[in-house]
Amino acid sequence: MTDRKRYHGLDAMRGIAALSVVVFHIGNGAHQRLFPHAYLAVDFFFMLSGFVLAKAYEPRLRNSLSATRFLGARFIRLYPLFALGVLLGIARVVSRTMGSLPHSMTPVEALFAFTMNALMLPAPTSPTLLFPFNAPAWSLFLEIVINIGFAALFCRMASRFLAMSCLGAGGLLAFAILRQGHNDLGAIWSTAGFGLLRVCFAFLLGILLARLPGRVRKSSPMALLPIIGFALLLAFPWPPAFGEMYDLVAVFVLLPALLWLSMRIELPEILHGAGAALGDISYPLYAIHFPLLQVFLLVFFRGLHLPLWLVSLLFLAGIVWLSWYLAHRFDAPIRRWLSGRARLRPAAMPVGP
Repeated sequence: MTDRKRYHGLDAMRGIAALSVVVFHIGNGAHQRLFPHAYLAVDFFFMLSGFVLAKAYEPRLRNSLSATRFLGARFIRLYPLFALGVLLGIARVVSRTMGSLPHSMTPVEALFAFTMNALMLPAPTSPTLLFPFNAPAWSLFLEIVINIGFAALFCRMASRFLAMSCLGAGGLLAFAILRQGHNDLGAIWSTAGFGLLRVCFAFLLGILLARLPGRVRKSSPMALLPIIGFALLLAFPWPPAFGEMYDLVAVFVLLPALLWLSMRIELPEILHGAGAALGDISYPLYAIHFPLLQVFLLVFFRGLHLPLWLVSLLFLAGIVWLSWYLAHRFDAPIRRWLSGRARLRPAAMPVGP
């Protein structure tokens, strides 16, 4: 029987998205193109977040749930692993692999940057990255920003006005992609505004998809097709010279279509465990991998000169195990304790970055 409360296909896609981002960053660290379009995983995360939160919270926010309590639940969901990722970023300073730290900031500026990042805020003293202690955290910051907008406004907007807002953000985002030549935007100060366009368009589209008339989901092996298509979309080595066209089609056509298909067809029950496991590791994997990867590459790739394939396998094996451990032994207990202290119900479904 299909579990109506969990979308196992979407769980699998979340896990694949997080893994692709890790491989993408491994390639960047070794100056190679691995999963060259994995940055599109962030757009998928935003779409999925809009879809899941609208399904789980929109009726309650319109009736009995206050915006304050909703945001409290979201903060508890996101912050423990976010904070751990920022703390691990200190290792990048110690190993002198930070890039912008300590070379471009004074110790006082670095301390201020760490404080801001630990508070889940961008660091104005950083010359490049919004979150120099854990670069991918910029998308988690925007997740909080759009969650505030959802609780205060979007959950109550009529679909036609929501669609108009989505189209407006989409139009501006398309212009930004054409101007920049790609959609890998938002992590640095010079593209921070474009990151806001990314989250607005994708999140609002996710809400609109959640509002489509529902139907009974049927289990089928065909549910593997959008998952495989999603992985291929992130991995396809499209020529960089035509990157803007690839990203435009992906963001405005392929990602929404793949999300919609996975909403409609559920994985066979025999694959539910695999889908759930991928979903469970997705957020810790995304939240903590970057600072650990920088140190790992410094020691094993640049220091010991091990081949990249071996370094990649070792790191992926270790980070997947660590992510599973943190999901079940660190994140879940802390969130239960915090929810109990705040008298909040845990999030209905874990949501990726």
